[in-house]
Amino acid sequence: MILLKLLLALLPAAVLFAYTWWVDRYKKEPPAQLAKGFLYGILSAFSAVFLASVFEWTGLDVDPGPDDSVGMHMRHAFFAAAIPEESVKLLMIWFLLRKNPFFDERLDGIVYAVSVGLGFASIENVLYLMLEEESVAATGIMRGLFAVPGHFCYAVIMGYFYSRYHFGEISPRKAVLCVWALPVLLHGLYDTAVFCVQDDVGGATMLGLVPLFLIVLIYFSLRWSLKSMKRLYAQDLSEGLREDNHSEGV
Repeated sequence: MILLKLLLALLPAAVLFAYTWWVDRYKKEPPAQLAKGFLYGILSAFSAVFLASVFEWTGLDVDPGPDDSVGMHMRHAFFAAAIPEESVKLLMIWFLLRKNPFFDERLDGIVYAVSVGLGFASIENVLYLMLEEESVAATGIMRGLFAVPGHFCYAVIMGYFYSRYHFGEISPRKAVLCVWALPVLLHGLYDTAVFCVQDDVGGATMLGLVPLFLIVLIYFSLRWSLKSMKRLYAQDLSEGLREDNHSEGV
């Protein structure tokens, strides 16, 4: 059972990282740097728990129940998960990239951000599934289809706009908005929907609409993320930042 849980927990992140590795196939980042990013992601998961506890202690976070409104669940989603998790992940990405001599292409920002994001998603998934006893397969499949791809998309967004700022293509104000606020917003909306379903807020109507909302959210986030990876790859190639002469599409 433990091996099954580990497989369900780690396989989604492994697939998404393999795709990222393939996109970056012609000028790969050093494995040691990517492993460092993955470890930073694991560390960020525990750091986010500490930050969330601070929000709870100060009263910013509340723990809503079935009788509370969608607004209360949204508040919990943002202060218990979205804000602490995305803030700490961004801090780890900054630590990883600020003096990294290998960060010399736009696509690199995404690759390193994904290593951090999937490190976070992996340890979170392991902890969720190790504590699950009744619906291991269902929980693993649902998290593999939604939660892990969500963390992947938040990381791609961070890396994409971090790179554009690093290469002087967007202003600091826009960088803050896109690198931090956009992932927080998407993450918060995702968790709001999940928390509302868990507490049966809104009854049958909410229960019917939320899966559709999550599918649409993850679909368009993934679509944008994959296109953005291709876009930065092509831009690096066209400007001669890549040392290869390959011109085929990703």
